[in-house]
Amino acid sequence: MLYLKESTKKNHILSNRLPVELDNRLYSMIHLIGGMDFEEVINFAHNSTPDQISQLFEKVMSFPATMSEIIPYLEGIHMLKDTDEYQEILNIIKFTDTNNQVKQLHENVEIDADGFYDKTDNPYFNRYFEPRLKSKLFDYWTNHGKATYNSLKLFGVSSDELYPDLPFSDVPDIVFPLLKLEWLGGWKHTDFYKKSQWENIETLPFNAEEVTYSDFKFEPNGFDFTYDESGSFGDTGYSCWDIKLQISKNTRVIKVGEKWPTGIDENYEFISEVFPQKYLNKFMSQNNYTTRQVGVVTSLWENSRVVQEFACEYFCTYCNLEVVLV
Repeated sequence: MLYLKESTKKNHILSNRLPVELDNRLYSMIHLIGGMDFEEVINFAHNSTPDQISQLFEKVMSFPATMSEIIPYLEGIHMLKDTDEYQEILNIIKFTDTNNQVKQLHENVEIDADGFYDKTDNPYFNRYFEPRLKSKLFDYWTNHGKATYNSLKLFGVSSDELYPDLPFSDVPDIVFPLLKLEWLGGWKHTDFYKKSQWENIETLPFNAEEVTYSDFKFEPNGFDFTYDESGSFGDTGYSCWDIKLQISKNTRVIKVGEKWPTGIDENYEFISEVFPQKYLNKFMSQNNYTTRQVGVVTSLWENSRVVQEFACEYFCTYCNLEVVLV
C-alpha cells in the first residue's frame, strides 16, 4: 500500500531562501515522487543564483506536485520520475551541468579564517560592483585617506543604487560596508572594535523601552547579512553586527509595569533577574532572548555613544548577541 505525504503548510519548510510555493512543492515532490532529498534542496537554495531559482520555479510549478495533481498518475507514479521534465528538475537541484556556473564562481575564491568564502566575491555582490575593480577602489581610498560612499560611482555603481528610496538596499547596507571592511583588513580594524569602552548611563530618555542604570560595554564579534531578494520572492535583506555586551552586575532595570521615575528601590530589579544564567555567556540570535531582555539591550544600544559613532559606520543593528555580567 502506498502512503502519500504532502505539505499543506503555507510557510517555509526546507529553506526560506526559496519562494514559499516552490519550497512547499519540492517538499511534496520528495515524498510523492522521489529522486532527491532534503539536503540536496537545501544545498541548492544556499548556493544558487536568483536566475537559477526562477528557472527551477518555472519548471516545478508546471509539473505535477500536489496530491490532487498526482492522483491520475498514481498507478504509474514511477513514470513521472523518468520523464525528461522531472530529470531537468533533478539536474538543476543536484548541480549538474545546469549549475556548474555557480561552482565555478568559487573555484579561486579566497577562504577566510572561519572557512567561509570571501564575502565580496559572489553572484549578489558582483551585480553591483566588479571585483576586478576592488584594488583600484582601495588605492583611491588609500590616496584620499578614507573610504567614501560616493566614490563608488567612479567605479561603475549607478546613482539609483547609491541613493535608493528604500529602507534597506544592498549597496549602502551590504556592498559598501563589505568593501570598507576589506579595505581596513577586517572588522577587528574598525574603530568600533578598537575604541570599544565602558560607558555609563544613569538615566535614559523618558520614552526608552527599558529604563536602565548601568555600566556597560559593547564590542563586535563579527557580522551577518543577507541580500535583498524582495524582487525575486519577497525576502527583504538585513545586515547586522554580532556583538558581545558586558554589563555591570549592579545594573538596575525598572520593573515591568512600574512608572518612571519613582525613586523607590523596590520598583527596580538587578540585571541578573532579567538575564538568568541560561541566557549568559553564549552567542545566540536575538530571537532567542525574551522581549524584555531585547528591550534592555536595545535601550543600551540606542543610547551608546560608541555604537552611534562607530558601529553605525557599517551596520546599525545587531543580530547575534552574547551577554556577560561582570
